Amino acid sequence: MIASHEAAISQARDIADQVLAPAAAENDKAARFSTEAIDALGGASLLGLMLPTEIGGSGLGPRTFAHVTGTLAEADASVAMVYVMHALGTATIAAARPGAAVAPTLQEIAAGRHLSTLAFSEAGSRSHTPRKKRLARMQQ
Repeated sequence: MIASHEAAISQARDIADQVLAPAAAENDKAARFSTEAIDALGGASLLGLMLPTEIGGSGLGPRTFAHVTGTLAEADASVAMVYVMHALGTATIAAARPGAAVAPTLQEIAAGRHLSTLAFSEAGSRSHTPRKKRLARMQQ
């Protein structure tokens, strides 16, 4: 859990400087997904930034999220986009109907062990995959 806006920005700056920036150009050139970045974000409690403290999140708001995202984007825009999509997916899960069994998933997100996203794209965006099936598997 991150205690304050300033601490979240500091964590994001450290990750941007130590993990993202050194690898960004090569990852972009190789079209490589940075698992190291996601591991660092999870380890720093940034994946649960806006989740309530009652489930292990940091309970911080959109202002902090915007600053963290901007800090990440300065070092690696692709990682920042993955982070934004994760936050949107997480917010969607958190907004589930009352009584939905989402607490375990939200706790995994807050603990940095679950990456979420949304599954949509636009034609012409180079992410449009109408006939392709994608499957991600967690590696131990």
